[in-house]
Amino acid sequence: MTTAEHTDHKIFYGWWVVVTAGIGSFMSYGPIIAFTFGVFIKPLSEEFGWSRTDISLGFSLSLFMLSGMAPIVGRLVDRFGARKVIIPSVFVFGSGVTSLAFLSASLWHFYAVYVLLGIVSVGAATLPYLTVVSQWFDKQRRLALESVYEVLE
Repeated sequence: MTTAEHTDHKIFYGWWVVVTAGIGSFMSYGPIIAFTFGVFIKPLSEEFGWSRTDISLGFSLSLFMLSGMAPIVGRLVDRFGARKVIIPSVFVFGSGVTSLAFLSASLWHFYAVYVLLGIVSVGAATLPYLTVVSQWFDKQRRLALESVYEVLE
């Protein structure tokens, strides 16, 4: 077999980056916290005796922190690289979500966890992942970025 006849059909490594970014985006704030929050309002209210307003304030604080941290995380990704932002953010975000299983009846504990989730969630969400995907692609960048967003729809 000559060199012209032999073709190597390995998948471009950038597509593995897209798959990883999709999985990371699927395990971020939006799908885990935002899309499921309404399901937990009634059980939290019944378990701890908190009002729906009190519980919703925790979610609002989280979103406020998330929106405030987006520009800061963007700068951190530009300065230090996405990996150095994603890894600690995913670890702290996962720890924060896990700590929800150990909530006390104190409302400040709930607020503290949700504020923490809002602060670190930007580093574990699509912003750093899309930066990495953009760096891997030139010709098919649009398709690659859309593929990451398809996971969230």
